[in-house]
Amino acid sequence: MIGGEDRFIRTGFLISMLAFFTGATLAGTMVKLGSPILGVLFSNLIVIIALILTALAYSNGSARIFFCDNMQIGIPKINDFANAFIAELIVLPCIVALNILIEYFCMANGIEVKQTQFYKLYSQSGEAGRAVMALLAVLAAPISEEIIFRNVFFRLLMKIGAPGIFTAALISSAFFAFIHFDAFSFASLFCLGIAFQILCVKTGNINSTIIMHSLHNSISILAISL
Repeated sequence: MIGGEDRFIRTGFLISMLAFFTGATLAGTMVKLGSPILGVLFSNLIVIIALILTALAYSNGSARIFFCDNMQIGIPKINDFANAFIAELIVLPCIVALNILIEYFCMANGIEVKQTQFYKLYSQSGEAGRAVMALLAVLAAPISEEIIFRNVFFRLLMKIGAPGIFTAALISSAFFAFIHFDAFSFASLFCLGIAFQILCVKTGNINSTIIMHSLHNSISILAISL
């Protein structure tokens, strides 16, 4: 007999993944139709709605079940910001160095280095479109992705018997990188996902990871805008 929480994390993961793939398909369709901003907006809304519906369905109208005992979320404290900033200072140079190595390897082997889909959409958008994309990248994406991958999916892996926290972190990070549908960014996103999961486990909550994720995306957008 599957318990309520077990049933939740399985269903929550399936709904979340379905939402991501549906959102990605919708975004791609809207891009081809000439409305990239609507595609990005709708894809994020689908993920957020999926999270809300799952929470309501399995916690009697409360989102409390999303946040298990050792990964609480709440009003961020000074320590949460401090942990996020310190972690970003450590991780960012590593991610930049990894991207440089990947780009050098591709160029040395005659492989075309393609720009990320986000970069293309952001560069081609007007001021209003860029503002919407920045808002989604800095707020919606960090919150939804951290809840899904560092909490729901990670819990699912631990529940079904993943051999250790590190293995669960590797698998959840691989999925996190995969759903961005960007082969050239897979390695850096994978490493970033591991960093997020380590921070989540070490601090015992996802406040710091949401802040770090938001900070990282903010820096990326700033770099694109320069």
